[in-house]
Amino acid sequence: MRLYLKNYDRYAEMIVYDYPGGGYTFLKTDELRAFGGRACFGWFIREGDRVLGICASPDGPLIFVDDWCFLAEEGRTAVWVQDQVFHVRHAEREALVPYTKRFGIGANPYDNEEEDVDLCALIGSLFRGRRVFKAYRRDWFLAIPSDQMSSSSSS
Repeated sequence: MRLYLKNYDRYAEMIVYDYPGGGYTFLKTDELRAFGGRACFGWFIREGDRVLGICASPDGPLIFVDDWCFLAEEGRTAVWVQDQVFHVRHAEREALVPYTKRFGIGANPYDNEEEDVDLCALIGSLFRGRRVFKAYRRDWFLAIPSDQMSSSSSS
């Protein structure tokens, strides 16, 4: 299944993430619109040559870091940010992604908190309050058959 997610930092970029395989490509938001499609409920960021993100599914939140993608589970999944490093642990596996601080709080009326400009901080906050397990349990919102999508670059 292909998941179409918006970039949290760059309006014009999206990722096409293969779930559960973990491969991905990038495309422009306009390419998705040209097919009449919609993005899934979720976001991703690029940090150098790495990617990470979150996506809603009917079974709860999907988390991905690079090619590792999994369904988050209460009691088995932990996500947090410490010293500008995004940490995710699921069962026996862990990933760490150092990332650049995002700026822009107060740049407009909608960006008042760190979570408004920093996807890592948002995901960490959602897991800290356990809200993620309710907020990210919803339909996929996929609208484009995977064989009809072209990509602009590859992983």
